[in-house]
Amino acid sequence: MAGIMCAMVGSGISVNISPGDQSASGSTATHVFSAQTVTVTGGTPSSYTWSFNGQTGGIWSIAAGQSTATAAAQVGSVGSGASAIANFNCAVVVNGNTYNVFANLDYDRF
Repeated sequence: MAGIMCAMVGSGISVNISPGDQSASGSTATHVFSAQTVTVTGGTPSSYTWSFNGQTGGIWSIAAGQSTATAAAQVGSVGSGASAIANFNCAVVVNGNTYNVFANLDYDRF
């Protein structure tokens, strides 16, 4: 299932996450994904909170950018031949309301 790339409401506020869903593979136990950037139009963001939901496999952390519009996710401790998946979520407060966007992340270790 694709991540929620855009949250829109009747007030004309649009919240987007880019580049969105990512899938990667490699031979190492740790992988840092390309940074995600949240863009808000039609309102003024006052805070960004990044988190993970539905994670399976590995140990997930935020490599850089917590509390900013751009953050990078990292997964570690992925065993040989194993996969790790998670939703990388950003809760953005815009004009006093919270909007959530997320990207699906998937790492396969060979």
